[in-house]
Amino acid sequence: DRGFEKNAILNRAIATSAADFLVFIDGDVLVRSDFLARHLELARPDRWSSGSLIRLDAAATAAVTEALVASGRVFERDWLKQHGAVDRFGTWLKTRPLPAPLLRALDRVTPVQKAWGGANSSAFRAALLKVNGFDESMKYGGEDKDLGVRLTNAGVRGQHLRYTASVVHLDHPRGYADPATIRANKARVRETRRSGRSWTPDGIVKEAAA
Repeated sequence: DRGFEKNAILNRAIATSAADFLVFIDGDVLVRSDFLARHLELARPDRWSSGSLIRLDAAATAAVTEALVASGRVFERDWLKQHGAVDRFGTWLKTRPLPAPLLRALDRVTPVQKAWGGANSSAFRAALLKVNGFDESMKYGGEDKDLGVRLTNAGVRGQHLRYTASVVHLDHPRGYADPATIRANKARVRETRRSGRSWTPDGIVKEAAA
């Protein structure tokens, strides 16, 4: 156990996958039955997609059962409201209260920075190989955002699935979170954005770009 090694295992998954298109989720999220279909609907070689989270607190997480997930009840607006998860207008929109065409339009026009989210994102495998995958030197705390910036720098632009492919996020402790690492990661992401760098030498292939 070397601590938080998520980027390393994701790179191993990318390297060994035989799929052309990859969707990334975390083990602490619940996905709707049409989640994959929405990611596939927007799949393009020159795009990566990032969805959003509806966060449950500890009490709401404790109330989740297998039956609630299997029935889809845990994704319903009234259940989420009853358990305190719908705390603002943006979260309400994530519960899909409006017709699908309108939500798709809001996905496109909402002025939120496009950021790769490790719990809900997708891209073509070729695009991920183009930037050498995730930077394994980065540990927990914004390490996923670095990938999205480098993809953008490589000409693969981000797009939102903010209101059309949200996932429900379960609460849990994060003993691996380190404030100093999080600050350092934020600084590195800013530097990557400024520099236009797209390749990481500490990715799937352990070498500098040719």
